[in-house]
Amino acid sequence: MVRSQPNGEISYDHLAQEAARERPAVVVANIGTTMKEGRDDTLKIRAVLRDVGIDAIYVHSDAALCGAYAALLSPRPHVDFADGADSVTVSGHEFLGAPRPCGIVL
Repeated sequence: MVRSQPNGEISYDHLAQEAARERPAVVVANIGTTMKEGRDDTLKIRAVLRDVGIDAIYVHSDAALCGAYAALLSPRPHVDFADGADSVTVSGHEFLGAPRPCGIVL
């Protein structure tokens, strides 16, 4: 378990400490946490893991809350495939208010 910063974003320093112990790395980046809308930076996550010598990296962006509108935010959060995500999930009910739980996995 990696600690978070006060704003809800992942602690990149703690990620480096924890990741140095395990290889390969699979990381779930939160793109809009429920309570603080914390957004992890997928580019920074990849850089931290490379810096500690991990080459086998898989980053999943859990964009359930703000994935539907992330491209409209300024600055745009690093959430998608161009930003180092290997997979992305977006919810249809958490933000859009669909009447039934639903989501998209890319």
